[in-house]
Amino acid sequence: MDCSLLQHMVEAVCKFRVDLWNMMVKILVHTRDAVCKLRVDAWNMIVKILLHMRDVLKFSVAKMSRFCDFLASLLSIISRLIQHVDCNTSSKPWDGCSSNLLRDVLDWLEAQDKIVLSWIPDSLPTTGLSIISKILISFTIFLVYLIIIILCIFFE
Repeated sequence: MDCSLLQHMVEAVCKFRVDLWNMMVKILVHTRDAVCKLRVDAWNMIVKILLHMRDVLKFSVAKMSRFCDFLASLLSIISRLIQHVDCNTSSKPWDGCSSNLLRDVLDWLEAQDKIVLSWIPDSLPTTGLSIISKILISFTIFLVYLIIIILCIFFE
């Protein structure tokens, strides 16, 4: 009986080993299939992400080129405006300026000043005024300037 029990135990151990081996093979095959499926899914996801990034970048580059064209035209417009403003507001414009508004206005004002200054006598007639009258006029003018300055400060 010992032999049959031992033989039975050996057969049970061998059957267990074979069953365990078959189960491990099934697990490995299933695991291999799961790993392969996971790798394929991961690869497909990376490809989709890269394709999406390509589409976004292609769209962005198209938008950026239009935006850059807009900025270039805006830069040229601003450059021309700066040149125009520089020509018109400079008291001594450079030779390439087509118009020089400030120079013309300054020349006109200088001509008007000469006309107006020619009407004013060289010295104000102060004959007939006493020293007290001159001091009072000076003091009054000083007060008027002081009041104007104070009003300008408070009502700025």
